[in-house]
Amino acid sequence: MADEEKAKVKRRSNLPIYAVMQIMDENGSPMPIHKKDVSIIGGYKNAEHVLDIMESGEYPNAIYKKISYS
Repeated sequence: MADEEKAKVKRRSNLPIYAVMQIMDENGSPMPIHKKDVSIIGGYKNAEHVLDIMESGEYPNAIYKKISYS
């Protein structure tokens, strides 16, 4: 019975990832920034795709950071 109940539970397969960030100055202090000034290029799981984007030159000031989650 417990196995049947577990099978009925539907789970979302693509849970969102929330990246909480700070922009630091050269002294290591957080700089004020507003979310309207931040543009998200995308969220990717494939490292090759990320490297292709970074090397394309389309976003010259873009950065990326690997986010590990469990």
